[in-house]
Amino acid sequence: MLLWAELNNRKTLDIPHKVISLLTEPVNFIVNVPQNVYLWGTQSFEDQEIILTENKNLQKEINVLEMQVQTLASLEAENARLRILLNAVEAIKYPVKTVEIIAVDSDPFNHHVIINRGSVNGVYVGQVVLDSKGVFGMVIQADSLSSRVMQIVDQQAGVPVELLRTQYRTIAQGIGDIDQMELMYIPKTQDVKIDDLIVTSGLGGKFPKGYPVAKIVEIQTDNQKFFRIFIKPIATLQTSRHLFLIEAINNDQ
Repeated sequence: MLLWAELNNRKTLDIPHKVISLLTEPVNFIVNVPQNVYLWGTQSFEDQEIILTENKNLQKEINVLEMQVQTLASLEAENARLRILLNAVEAIKYPVKTVEIIAVDSDPFNHHVIINRGSVNGVYVGQVVLDSKGVFGMVIQADSLSSRVMQIVDQQAGVPVELLRTQYRTIAQGIGDIDQMELMYIPKTQDVKIDDLIVTSGLGGKFPKGYPVAKIVEIQTDNQKFFRIFIKPIATLQTSRHLFLIEAINNDQ
């Protein structure tokens, strides 16, 4: 009986305690809101800082990887150019000296480049210059440590050539256009076609015989006696960086 009475008293006392707890719980929640908001905001700010730091680090890694990819691509391109040069050297039947373009003439009316070899290296005026694909030009000035090369498209340049298919000889004349030259004085009685290959004839003794110069890209028939024929140089005049100087020419070979 005493135990039952004590339990009954406790239940009776618990009722007002529960009522008070229910009444004060919303108040406690409201009182704790600022602290909870502060803690949440602090944690959120810290998380944001971590994310921003990780983002910056990842961006740095991406930049490094992109630079490495670009460097690798540049090295692969350079290796490809060097392989082409080696193959070209093997195809040239004369002694050659390899040189590099270090500057391009800023005069828009001249098509000249500067190479990194001069008279102390044996370079001389009139020396023929090739690139890996065809005839590039000729040395017109040889200083001690560098030289000036006139490209075949310069208005002052003329190359003795022949049509490979028919062996008809003429002159390929520069007209100041980096992309084309003109074949001079070819009568309409001659057999000429688009894409005909033009090579050096060797006449005059300056240019080696049989080296590629250009291909026919346009044939005009307005003149009564002569074709007007435009040709596109085979040498990569705008993009070549390494060139060959022919050290001796003997067209009797």
